[in-house]
Amino acid sequence: MNKKEFTKTLTKLLKDLPRAERRDRLAFYEEMLADRMEEGMTEAEAAESIILSAREEFPAEELPAKRRMSGLTIALLVLGSPIWIALGVVFFAVLISLFAALWAVVISIFAVGIALMIGGLGGMVLGAMHIFRGRAGTGLAFIGAGLLCTGLGILVTIAAVAACRGAAKLTKSTALWIASLFYTGKHGNNTGSEHAR
Repeated sequence: MNKKEFTKTLTKLLKDLPRAERRDRLAFYEEMLADRMEEGMTEAEAAESIILSAREEFPAEELPAKRRMSGLTIALLVLGSPIWIALGVVFFAVLISLFAALWAVVISIFAVGIALMIGGLGGMVLGAMHIFRGRAGTGLAFIGAGLLCTGLGILVTIAAVAACRGAAKLTKSTALWIASLFYTGKHGNNTGSEHAR
């Protein structure tokens, strides 16, 4: 066993410890490896002896026995499959529709903001053209309306960015929740906490 395999095995043994404690333990065992090699042991012998003592201190988690489904359960699942498959399809279709509508609203808010800014700029250009033609009152009115539209467009675009962030967070958390329905990981439903790290 070389040092890389030694560190990999220890990391697996210490996986349930908090990160800081795991790091300290790894450093301790690596120092112990160096000490034993200085005392004359080979790297493989030192690594094996340390791994043996670490296994006694941190025994590997026993895997739960696999539960077998009874014949009745299997029969009910097969007979009920047209119902639960249809319900599952409907559930996901409704979910996808809701998220499509949510993102359509977010995109629409962006479009309104951009249209207001473009319209505002166009109004200001039109106002300047009216002023050059000698119609100062009309030109100032267009410039004022253009400034107002541009300001509103900026505010709407800022709101759209906030809405986009909120929609992205909601989409991500829902996707993680759906993934956790199918995969709960080694220690139960911890998919969300794994992604939070």
